[in-house]
Amino acid sequence: MLPAWRPVPSYGSTMTIFIVFGVIFLTLGITLYVMSDRIQMIELQYNTVCPATNGVSNICVQEFNLEEDIEGPIYVYYELGNFY
Repeated sequence: MLPAWRPVPSYGSTMTIFIVFGVIFLTLGITLYVMSDRIQMIELQYNTVCPATNGVSNICVQEFNLEEDIEGPIYVYYELGNFY
């Protein structure tokens, strides 16, 4: 049999590893929670404001007011419903 390093996990080393990983993941989780809590979102449904006529869509302009200022960068996502 070839010589190999075989670590023997003791109570102290196991608890140290769990504590180190626990602190790392707790810090990561709190950071992600704070970042996600700062997300501002507005949803607008425009199919009742700008309906399509005879299958042809028209140019649609919809204005909206924001209650708070939004700091950049601003990302815009488009959601489709019942689309397969």
